[in-house]
Amino acid sequence: MCLSEADIALLAARGVTVAHNAESNMKLASGVAPLPELLAAGVNVSLGTDGCASNNNLDLLGELASVATLHKVKNLDATVVDAAAALEMATANGARALGFGGGRLEAGAPAALLRECRALASYIRRA
Repeated sequence: MCLSEADIALLAARGVTVAHNAESNMKLASGVAPLPELLAAGVNVSLGTDGCASNNNLDLLGELASVATLHKVKNLDATVVDAAAALEMATANGARALGFGGGRLEAGAPAALLRECRALASYIRRA
């Protein structure tokens, strides 16, 4: 997570997407991404889970909570990453990173919705 101001400006200028894997970074003790600075510079930041070798799960909903909480603690600011910003990173920003014109829940937009079933999840973990 060693990005200078010049690095961040270059990422923004080149239209780069940063995949932020907060839980993986915490597990590996690899640092905390300068998320507020990236967002302020206009860098497209999406959320990822990395892989099971560097994260205990692939739970994107858990990643949503982790990214918001991590940056509140890191920046000592309870408003730094609100729920709307975290959801945007997990949906619209991820779609933009992949070149899709979606990622939003709005009239006329394509949607793929998933309903979490905790009972089924426990069976899958045991399989």
